[in-house]
Amino acid sequence: MLSFFPYGEVTAHLGLKEPNLKAPLELYWFDENHVERAEKSQIILYNKYPEVRLSGFLSGCTLAPAEHLQPLEKNQRSGGSRGVLVFGTTPDRKVLCYFAAPRSHLGNQLCDLIDLLDEGVFTGIPRVQNGTSTRSVLLEKLREISSFGPICSSRMTSDGCCVSYNASNAGGTTLEALLGIRPNSQSSPDFMGWEIKAVSRDRVTLMTPEPRYVCGDVRNFIGHYGHKRTDGSMYFTGGHRFGVRCAKTGLTLGVDGFDKETATITSFDGKVLLADDNKEVVASWSFPSLLTHWGRKHASAAYVKYRKHKDHDLYAYLMPITLGEGTNFALYLSAICAGAV
Repeated sequence: MLSFFPYGEVTAHLGLKEPNLKAPLELYWFDENHVERAEKSQIILYNKYPEVRLSGFLSGCTLAPAEHLQPLEKNQRSGGSRGVLVFGTTPDRKVLCYFAAPRSHLGNQLCDLIDLLDEGVFTGIPRVQNGTSTRSVLLEKLREISSFGPICSSRMTSDGCCVSYNASNAGGTTLEALLGIRPNSQSSPDFMGWEIKAVSRDRVTLMTPEPRYVCGDVRNFIGHYGHKRTDGSMYFTGGHRFGVRCAKTGLTLGVDGFDKETATITSFDGKVLLADDNKEVVASWSFPSLLTHWGRKHASAAYVKYRKHKDHDLYAYLMPITLGEGTNFALYLSAICAGAV
């Protein structure tokens, strides 16, 4: 469910009778003439329930249809007219909310639409741009780019101009320029809600959040566990796989608070970690911090393979395209434990 809603920073609340994770939503109710923010909206994940709860989205909001969103008696829970709660999201990470009342014209139309689509807690209505789904727009654009053949390397500047560019990441910047994506430092999707990843090898960068360093900061960390190059500079490099000591750094990648057999989070205080030979944690990424990044970047992702010309700064983008939709954070943790991440 976390892939549906753009949410804020995830925080752990561990000192409660039922520990949980919470994240705020910027949620607005609207009708034909008004828009009103539900200031207390948030999502809550409890460890004991296989679901995410939406909370506070009625509180203090006069537009919210509270009278229609009350618990029903058992004899009212089947049959009869249904109201439909509609959520929409915007590129600037807002959630819009509308309630189509039972027996209303719109409510009846939506119920007919739901009956035609898959049943579930959420029924997805494909995103459209000028009458065409954004998925189709993306694939058609990538198909066109693939047909170009080798393309000179470039990048788009913040003011929308394309300039020549030949750095090591030019495979990605050239594709972004062809898609009209301007560079930004925000951890949000690139193109019509899709995260675009240019791939030249089997290894793909999923996300790059910085860990918490036990020794204080990155300079001390690299001083302890990095290696010096001939020019005197210090680097921290090396592939770290779950449970396998990395010879370059002497550190081992691990996961705490996750049961890899059942693929479930067992502690909201859990983390992905690097440990030394004494099994002391030297750097870690908390589950809340990883969840914050994962939900923003991977709800919908497109992976585009490319090939660089060996003698010139030319890039060709290849078919087929790989799409990932509706990911699950537990899959990410499982992939780490399986050695795939």
